Amino acid sequence: MAEVVFVLQLPYIVDRMTATRPKGAPSMIVEGALAVLRDPTAARPWASFEAILGRLARLWELPDALVVSALAVAVVAVFYAGSKRAEAMFVGLLPLVTAIAGFAAWSHGYQTYWFLGLAPSAALLLMAGVTAVPAGRWRSGAALVVLAAVLALQPSRVVEIRRSRGMPDYAALVSGAREIVRHTREVSAVRVTFDLPPTASAAFPFECMGGRIARDAEFEAVIGRDGRVTFRPSR
Repeated sequence: MAEVVFVLQLPYIVDRMTATRPKGAPSMIVEGALAVLRDPTAARPWASFEAILGRLARLWELPDALVVSALAVAVVAVFYAGSKRAEAMFVGLLPLVTAIAGFAAWSHGYQTYWFLGLAPSAALLLMAGVTAVPAGRWRSGAALVVLAAVLALQPSRVVEIRRSRGMPDYAALVSGAREIVRHTREVSAVRVTFDLPPTASAAFPFECMGGRIARDAEFEAVIGRDGRVTFRPSR
């Protein structure tokens, strides 16, 4: 199945690589991948490594250096002493390496929630490292340390979940985006009269509906908390 999908995409890939100007609106992922194919030096594996492991550390409320060090120790322990080396590498390490390699072609910002799916793989890799410790008191001690760390992190995790579990003004953003698209497909900016989380983009729903942010557009759109839109001359 994967081979069939790849073959069917070949004409598009060739067209994008040989085109002298953009055609349509390809995704940012495709654009990044094609940029690396044209110029391999455009890849940013170290930036991808830092971003992904840094955001995993943020999910766990731990210092970046501690998470990177723990994963490195786990990999070494599993490789040299693990009884289930292949399983640990396939389930734990491979998803992390694949994600880092894939995002090496990414040249835009990162969102922490993208990497929620990698957290179980990282956790399983750490647990595999614990099981690689020789049986006896050392393994029991390592397991107790990990258990204590997990329990100690729970209060901060609960606070974080309560803080970020919802976005009550998202309905207003979507309603406003629909209103903007009904009038025009192009504005210089989308602004709001209420506060948004630091990582939220007021223009995101509008762009998902086919709208475009053009700095030379005549008007900008302002969305109110009730979803109503006001158009005003661009600044």
